[in-house]
Amino acid sequence: MLDSNVIQEIFKNSYTEINKNHNEAIDVFRRYKEKSGKCPNILVHFDTHSDAYINSSLDYCNIATWVNYAVSEFNIKEFYWVIPNYIFNNEKYKKIYEQKQFLTANDCMLGFDSYTCDFNIVNKEEFLVNEKTKEIISPSRIALINENCARFGLQSIFDFDLGFRNLTVYILTAKNLSVLKDKEFLLSIDADYFSNSGFDTVENIQNSDIGKEELLEEFKIFIQQLKEAQIKPICTSLTLSPMYLPSKFSDEIKYFYSTIKAASLS
Repeated sequence: MLDSNVIQEIFKNSYTEINKNHNEAIDVFRRYKEKSGKCPNILVHFDTHSDAYINSSLDYCNIATWVNYAVSEFNIKEFYWVIPNYIFNNEKYKKIYEQKQFLTANDCMLGFDSYTCDFNIVNKEEFLVNEKTKEIISPSRIALINENCARFGLQSIFDFDLGFRNLTVYILTAKNLSVLKDKEFLLSIDADYFSNSGFDTVENIQNSDIGKEELLEEFKIFIQQLKEAQIKPICTSLTLSPMYLPSKFSDEIKYFYSTIKAASLS
């Protein structure tokens, strides 16, 4: 059984909503901002996928690109992508994410293009954001553009007021959540953080073969890790993601999310 007292202690001061698709997290954050009159500039994202596209101008917001739009709309300065435990505990999956295999120049972010990640620590990298195009620009892309400008004797385009600003990106696992202690942040949790079907995931990464008892144990571990890290979100979006969560777990995730929502402000 889940410890409702611990859940309440974590989420009691959080504005919380449950939604179907991950891009609806933006609507949750908007309603929180309208209600509270404030909005923290930190976004924490529990998900198998980063939902952040790098080095690409975007035309519309969807479940794969919503982070880019949230970063722009809510003036996010720090983005934390929390990698699922099932990836960290699987050497094959961990290697793919840490060594950023299959990463392309214009793609959904799997890792950092300037160095290999180490999930035993908090990985940190500096990016730029183009507010007009919603593009998140990676360090290697920045370096290439600067080299080309210098080669032709031109001033770097990043020196001009063209809508660029800084974004610090962190990639970590829940074991290092204490880095968020005493910080106010927007929290987004995708159901595939706990169990992922493998749909549209690099190398068919998934853990859909787990049973209900294992899933419930993942819920307990998640709550325990939040408790140990002493973090308390002020706005929480809980996404069901039916395409990514195995359908056999729909009742369990709804129960878990409902327990969190019942413990929160809304």
